[in-house]
Amino acid sequence: MSVLWPPRVVERTCTYDQGDVRRVASPVAHHIGLSCRCECAEHAEAIASAIGPEVGAMDDGRSRTTLQRDAATLTLQIAADDITTLRAAMNSWCRLLSTASSVVG
Repeated sequence: MSVLWPPRVVERTCTYDQGDVRRVASPVAHHIGLSCRCECAEHAEAIASAIGPEVGAMDDGRSRTTLQRDAATLTLQIAADDITTLRAAMNSWCRLLSTASSVVG
């Protein structure tokens, strides 16, 4: 497998409208960043090319995703309006990433 699994959470923010919970200045309520380090930059590029077309295509009115590649590291930023949508999007992207990694590796 060319991706070091599981992905590492690099950033997570959540906001709630309850009580005295600190609000995060964000256009969406929930956000998570997943970072995966591949064995080499070529594998990262191949995986990014495989899942890249899905960025935007899988986005709906409740979630948005971006993909960035820096050498051998892939970073997915997922933002969602609610926690259920965030979980569903995160699970979908992790499956896509795992499948692409299995094919490349």
